[in-house]
Amino acid sequence: MRRHKFNTNHLGQAFQSSILPKSFALIPGQKFFVRNEQGKYKIQFYDLNSDKKYEFWRRGSSAGSKIINPNYRTIIQEVEGKVIGSLITSILKHVSDKQVAYRFMDAFSYDYNLRRQLQRGASFKLKVEKKYEEKEFIKYGELLYAEVDINGKNVQRRFVEFPDGGAFVDEEWNQENRPFYAPASYSTFSSLFTYRRRHPIQGYVKPHLGLDYELPEGANIYAVSSGKILRMGRNRAAGNYVVIRHLNGLESYYNHLKSLDSSLKAGDFVAQGQVLGKNGCTGYCTKPHLHFAIKKAGKFVDPIKYVKSYPYHRRSYVKRELALNKE
Repeated sequence: MRRHKFNTNHLGQAFQSSILPKSFALIPGQKFFVRNEQGKYKIQFYDLNSDKKYEFWRRGSSAGSKIINPNYRTIIQEVEGKVIGSLITSILKHVSDKQVAYRFMDAFSYDYNLRRQLQRGASFKLKVEKKYEEKEFIKYGELLYAEVDINGKNVQRRFVEFPDGGAFVDEEWNQENRPFYAPASYSTFSSLFTYRRRHPIQGYVKPHLGLDYELPEGANIYAVSSGKILRMGRNRAAGNYVVIRHLNGLESYYNHLKSLDSSLKAGDFVAQGQVLGKNGCTGYCTKPHLHFAIKKAGKFVDPIKYVKSYPYHRRSYVKRELALNKE
């Protein structure tokens, strides 16, 4: 902004209202636009995680800022290819955003580790939204469809949209044998269960015994099944947390919440799908996310094998989508 002649006084006025969310970040190569309209100088940044843009303006000695909801024009790009090298580099030959490739892996993460299981030459297909403002391409939107050959088997996932998120499903993918529903309305993973991960704050390699859902701050966090609250509160590492023991003997853990439901306390019984609190970044945390874990017989296990891809209160959307696909 200084390169575009916003001085210290301009910057103080422009940032006074704090329109940028805490999670907002600019990445190398990201587009922004500079416009001069009748002496009003504008710089506009686009949020890649939401359909918003942020405008900072100056005119003479005055300056300010505002949030704009762009009128995006959306088209669907269809991609077909074969895996040569890694899946990510193979997808990047067709799309310019690495997040599309990561989202492709999210679609299959509940059952497959695509980094390890894909063979050279495996075919893949995808459909993804591309968003334009007037004639300018701004960003990629949601991945709507993903298909890949895994060990000779063609596997597909379709995105079902909810009012507060969405999930990947397919009519041939039976999730009914999984005991828990998802703890959030959107499944995009920043870290999976592993015994070796470099901790983003502490810096050394240690086990990551849970699943990190990357979610916007303030998103609802749900009980994955009915059960009794064993503990809830706040500690240095987990931040605001809840631990629930379920009727099947499993325990579920929810860490880093921004806030907890004030009506709940240890010893209370919670229903399946009940809101436990809001997503946040408390404790050892670098950006808003839910660290979700499951303990079985006193030992943490990989939660992705126990949860469905959708939350309890959105099960009707999934059933309807699967029924439509079978017709």
